[in-house]
Amino acid sequence: MAAASVGLHLAMGFQPVGVYKQVGFKCGAWYDVAWYQRPLQPCPGEPPPLTQPEEVRHTAAWGEALYAGQALL
Repeated sequence: MAAASVGLHLAMGFQPVGVYKQVGFKCGAWYDVAWYQRPLQPCPGEPPPLTQPEEVRHTAAWGEALYAGQALL
């Protein structure tokens, strides 16, 4: 990992979250690939409760979702 790249990410408020060792190949050499994160906005709070499939499987939205998934195949 290049020191300049690490410094730039840290200066911009990113925090390191992980490193994949020797997985990037460039110019004849293997390099570590680092992952950084930075929140883009505050978390909105509690998510809505999960909806069970039994509650929606007979709705139009269910059929549309199934059709959309099949269209991708």
